[in-house]
Amino acid sequence: MKKYLFAAVTAGALALWAALPAQAQVVGSTNQVLFGITFVQNQLITINTTTGEGTLVGDIGQTVSGYGLAAYQDKLYTFNPNDQTIDQLSVLNGHIVASKSIGVTGLQGEGDLAIRSDNGLGFLASAFDSNGNPTHPLYTFDLTAGTSVHLADTAVTLDGLAFDSNHVLYAIGQGDVNGRSEEHTSELQS
Repeated sequence: MKKYLFAAVTAGALALWAALPAQAQVVGSTNQVLFGITFVQNQLITINTTTGEGTLVGDIGQTVSGYGLAAYQDKLYTFNPNDQTIDQLSVLNGHIVASKSIGVTGLQGEGDLAIRSDNGLGFLASAFDSNGNPTHPLYTFDLTAGTSVHLADTAVTLDGLAFDSNHVLYAIGQGDVNGRSEEHTSELQS
């Protein structure tokens, strides 16, 4: 059985509209596989780490517009903003295997999720709240219990979340500072 280890790779807004992977993750132990999820076409793909060539795993089967990818206990997950659920995806065909509510409602826009490999603690970032306001809500969630806690509203949209091997959560975000667009990278305590 493969173990899944993840390192976040995020793409910009042009990639979202070009239907390239919105977010991608490195998966594998000895045989690494780079998975991506397309934002517009709702497909799971693999990406050749040498050539960058994408290969279709399969259509997800419904409009998900997933917020990134995360793995926990050899399973692959995305956040489905349309149903407000964490969806488990099949690495064999891309289809949704199971959906789990975590109690969030009305999240909109772009975002990402990450799940700690040692204890299953998940984090979810979104650009907009349930009223469409750009508050950039950040949640923690428990997949087993199906619960979430709103931690804070961040100053910028967090486009990528990832844990390092020491379980430190990192985020990459974008925002407008003094009239110009800037990227930000932060270490978040988990």
